[in-house]
Amino acid sequence: MHKTWAGALFLLVIAAVITFPLWYSRAEPRASAPIVLPVSGECIEPVEVMRRSHMKMLYEWRDSVVRTSAKDRRTYVNSKGVKFEKSLTRTCLGCHQSRHTFCDRCHEQVSVTVTCFQCHASDRAQGLDAGATPEAPHDHE
Repeated sequence: MHKTWAGALFLLVIAAVITFPLWYSRAEPRASAPIVLPVSGECIEPVEVMRRSHMKMLYEWRDSVVRTSAKDRRTYVNSKGVKFEKSLTRTCLGCHQSRHTFCDRCHEQVSVTVTCFQCHASDRAQGLDAGATPEAPHDHE
């Protein structure tokens, strides 16, 4: 009889461990901090486009600015024909002024890791890429 209870308890523990992700995901979600949006103005593209493809856009910007020598490599023309500088720190962070209250919060909600700031300074006031000095800032973004 002792072996029966021990076996049943063992199976119960194993079942609990295996099913933990299922019942844990149904638990009440954590309250996340609010995302701070820019006070006014429009983004360089419509919100739906930015939500869906901002990373693709940033990768394309990086490739054209850093990896090509085209004359207009630093200019982005949006769907309305308005020109913007291809710059994470100067264009994007010009409106979305805080990495912590905008980028990080939004990416936390969708469980995505932000890797932009491993190279780029997140302090907009500094205006430099990570590792750059005021005397010799990087030529790329």
